[in-house]
Amino acid sequence: MKLIKLSLVGISLTGLLTSSAFSANTLVEAIQNSELDGVLKQVYRQKKENGERVKDGFSIGGRLEGTTEDFYGFTINFGFQTSVTPDIFVHNTDENSNVNIDNSMAQDRTNMHLLNLNYSFGDTEITAGRFFIKTPLVKNRSSRVLKDFNDGMYLSTLIIPNTELIIGGIKRWYGIDEDDDIDYDSPLYTIYLNSTFGPLDITAQANYNSSKKSAVEDKTKDYYLEAQYKIQSALPITLGAQFIGFSEVDNEDAANSYGAMAKIKLPKGFGLATHYTKISKNNGEVRGGVGESADPNYNSMIITDANEKGYEALRGTIYYKGFGFNAELYYANFNRHYEGKASKMYKDNEKIKEIGLEAKYKFKGMFKGLSFETKIAKANKDVGDGTKERETQFRWYTQYKF
Repeated sequence: MKLIKLSLVGISLTGLLTSSAFSANTLVEAIQNSELDGVLKQVYRQKKENGERVKDGFSIGGRLEGTTEDFYGFTINFGFQTSVTPDIFVHNTDENSNVNIDNSMAQDRTNMHLLNLNYSFGDTEITAGRFFIKTPLVKNRSSRVLKDFNDGMYLSTLIIPNTELIIGGIKRWYGIDEDDDIDYDSPLYTIYLNSTFGPLDITAQANYNSSKKSAVEDKTKDYYLEAQYKIQSALPITLGAQFIGFSEVDNEDAANSYGAMAKIKLPKGFGLATHYTKISKNNGEVRGGVGESADPNYNSMIITDANEKGYEALRGTIYYKGFGFNAELYYANFNRHYEGKASKMYKDNEKIKEIGLEAKYKFKGMFKGLSFETKIAKANKDVGDGTKERETQFRWYTQYKF
């Protein structure tokens, strides 16, 4: 069963559920015995359209995060983060520059991204304050120098056998770019469940937003359901199906997404996978949840997002994991169907063909904690009226955890 990472210190739920028998004797002792960790990071992204660089973003910075020692079931999680973009990458100061800043990467900002009180008892924990969470429909991003984060409260429990249950509410969401922050006039509520029944793994989640001051209309609802079945054999196989639902007041394009996947593990760390997704309406869009990384669609790639514009998508992937490397090479076809057109895979209207490579290397031994990661993609677009477009993206990440 998958365990969601619930705090910014990257500790899983079971790691946080410590017995009060090991509590500090005083609050001062609990604070003095806090465990600290952190990360130094550099990120860069460049985007080209038809061979011309149109956007890039670069930043360096880091995060320092900690957890106090258990004090009769209570712990405090805290953290600060900072990001700096050197002037050489600030293109919009030059009126003649055609290169825009990628504000999801380039940020000059420092904040307290983590401050919450956590109470654990048995297989249950309650967290209130500022936190970081990763679930399909409420998912904060950790790939940038800065993390987006939330103010709110949640309860997480393992009291149901083979099941993780999360119930929570978010009062404010802080984006990587502060202009994207959302202050809900009433909380966004979410419930998440992940259960394992032998080889079958089921994940379900639902969001409800009644706020009228958010970036979306009031009474927005998101739904997520995924089932994966593992077949143990000489070449292990995983089969999966996915449903993402989205409804929004006065949004005629709100739609659902359906997906299917198959994955086979080959010898020597290699594997193959294929993913298919389809939006229920020709012009439909699926929000996919809240947060910088809330995009659980099987076919949301480096460049193309399958949640938008009624895309029908099919992707093939070869992957490798071993010797510190983790790499994926994929090829994907996207087809957009305009209103009034029948759904014919790859035959009508807008077409996109995207190829991409994602690779990461983690050092061991004396350089443990250091990692390099790159993402490279190229998309050829036929926008439906005979116009051809080409987009490429390059991303580079350097990270050191301590």
